[in-house]
Amino acid sequence: MLAHNANNTARFCRSTILPVEVLELIFQELSPYERYQVMLSSTQFHAVASRIQYRSIDPSQLPRQYIGLLKVLGTNTHYSSFVRSLTLDLYLTAKTSNFLRLLNRAFRQLPSLQELNMELYPRDSVLPIPRVFDGCTFSLRKLATSVACDALLARFLETQNQLTELTLTGYRTSSPFIVSPSAMPRLSTFRTVHVGIPVLSQILSGRPIQVVSMSLFPDEKFEPLDALVSCNQTIKKL
Repeated sequence: MLAHNANNTARFCRSTILPVEVLELIFQELSPYERYQVMLSSTQFHAVASRIQYRSIDPSQLPRQYIGLLKVLGTNTHYSSFVRSLTLDLYLTAKTSNFLRLLNRAFRQLPSLQELNMELYPRDSVLPIPRVFDGCTFSLRKLATSVACDALLARFLETQNQLTELTLTGYRTSSPFIVSPSAMPRLSTFRTVHVGIPVLSQILSGRPIQVVSMSLFPDEKFEPLDALVSCNQTIKKL
């Protein structure tokens, strides 16, 4: 029934020549599955619907489809160029070398990516996951991840000068985490759960952060709160 309706709509569109802006408003109201059916109905609809379909990707409820998704993003530059927001919940995905190479290939084909949410199973947080960012050209506005706060993650953050929101929920490690004072010059919101005082101080120091969310643990006393004074803006929300 849906494919039949899409074909009728395609014939109607060709006869009325609806503006692209109107088609986008219509397609935004469809579910991803319905939009996929529309993409198959005509080349005109495919050109418009694919931009919306790939603009924001959240397959967190379909972990088995990650491999197929990453293969598409890593090889089809037409689709990957549309992606602005990507959510990857990798709890149930095996972190093999082949998978990490596939993930890196997909990331390197996402030049327009602005928001990334990547969650890992706790035992995987110590893996060298940030290596998948090697060679990437995107400039994020928002990043949320449970990747461990180590030298690899710090190196990646050094390249993200447009970042305004950062959420780190990874567990503490003994690895050094040093970010230069000039990195992330636009960072205004920082959220964290498990990072220790050294990482907290590295992120807050000298940056225009105005919104902070963090956990307080008894053994740290008031040290996390003392770190707030190192921001170069007044904290407006804590």
